[in-house]
Amino acid sequence: MQITSVLALAGLAAAAPSNFTLSARNATGYPAGFPAGLKFRRSAPFANATALATRDETMSVDVSNLSVDEKLVGNTLNVESIASVYFNLDGNVTCTAQNPGTSGTLFDCGSTPYSFTLVNGTSTQFALQLYHTVDNTTHHSGKGDVETYCHDGGSSALGSYEICSQVSPATIVLSLALATSLTDKHLKWKVAFTIDSSDGTDGTSDLNARHDGDFA
Repeated sequence: MQITSVLALAGLAAAAPSNFTLSARNATGYPAGFPAGLKFRRSAPFANATALATRDETMSVDVSNLSVDEKLVGNTLNVESIASVYFNLDGNVTCTAQNPGTSGTLFDCGSTPYSFTLVNGTSTQFALQLYHTVDNTTHHSGKGDVETYCHDGGSSALGSYEICSQVSPATIVLSLALATSLTDKHLKWKVAFTIDSSDGTDGTSDLNARHDGDFA
């Protein structure tokens, strides 16, 4: 009788699943480790991230007609400031700015998806940091040197100038980056769950809280 009782209790324990465990493969086909009755689905942000990953990871942009106007100190060849910058992208996008400097100030190329900063080059005097915003969740960016030749730009009541003009074709490769917004460069991800259990409990909030996170 004692042996029978032990076996009976063991059988009851095996027959009564815990609230948060499934067998290796039950009738629903869900894997072990999911709460009983748990149904899995991707939330919209996660699905969007998957879709964005299929986009081109790089894009090439041709730079032409770069012209940088430098204001000189008096009648010397010393540069006081950069008065303006002008160039074209792929022959049909115009980018220009007044007093751009080379410290990374960002300027839009009109109403196009492109923006830029004028920076110091690695092997040339100037380089361009370009950005191409596809939408609110993804953008491309890249930096490239642009070779120029500087010559006398004349004088005016405002001072003397030197003009640096592009002398050879330049192509800048932009790489894909993912983000939820232009102000938050972390890719938000979420795995959303819904509960369908006979006891009527809903653990969605708790599960979501434990499955939200950031990709740096």
